[in-house]
Amino acid sequence: MLVETFDHCAHDGGLQEMSMMQSEELEVEDVEYAKYAAVSQSLLVEGKDPAADTMLSLHDCRAICLGLPNRYLNTAWRLIYSSKREGFSTRLLLQKSAAQRLTRNAIVVTCTDGFVFGAFASDGYHRSSEPYGNRECLLFTLQDIDLERGIGPKVYKSTGRDSAFMGVTTDGDIYFGGGSSPGLKICEGLQFGTTGACLTYASKPLVDYSPYLTAKQLAKRRHTTEEQFYVRHIEVYAVDWLDATLLEDNDEGLGLGFAPR
Repeated sequence: MLVETFDHCAHDGGLQEMSMMQSEELEVEDVEYAKYAAVSQSLLVEGKDPAADTMLSLHDCRAICLGLPNRYLNTAWRLIYSSKREGFSTRLLLQKSAAQRLTRNAIVVTCTDGFVFGAFASDGYHRSSEPYGNRECLLFTLQDIDLERGIGPKVYKSTGRDSAFMGVTTDGDIYFGGGSSPGLKICEGLQFGTTGACLTYASKPLVDYSPYLTAKQLAKRRHTTEEQFYVRHIEVYAVDWLDATLLEDNDEGLGLGFAPR
């Protein structure tokens, strides 16, 4: 099992300290990154890296956590659903959510065009005629992250303008956000979805095809507020507290790792 933690001090045993840029050089959109610019990394390896067959690295988990209250840096991420392992099944995902009494979690999508994006959810997944969740829900994209250069994910937090944080429709569509279109919707079956400009998170579509389009194509799409995608792979991670005494926001004792499956 591989365990990775972050803390404020260097460690013995040849562990490499991560060199981070100074806070005035950081250019991270909507992420309170500067507070953690000097955090060092340590690795303790015993056996197989549990992240080797998953979409997220520890850096990705940490980048997502930086958009959340500080206490989320003291969490363990546990893979509970993977389309590589279980196939594409909304029914199975909802069953696992209920069986494990899932609360805080991250759902991550890689689409067939190579974009990686997802949502942090405050609650597990169950069918409901009304949205649920709270303002800790957020949307994110994970393209072109380089924490050493201070380039973090794009994170879209709740605006507080409505309470359509998340939900699962009676038809089995998982969604985050309301307004004219959800910020993220994964349709029943988990193989197809949409992402749009969203009132709840003031988000843009989480996939951006504009760099790959001609000027003529862009002109035709200038009023497009929603994009479609096909899912290549989807994962859900339970987010568990590492230490029940670290539930208050603080800047000390940072720890983040992968929990045993």
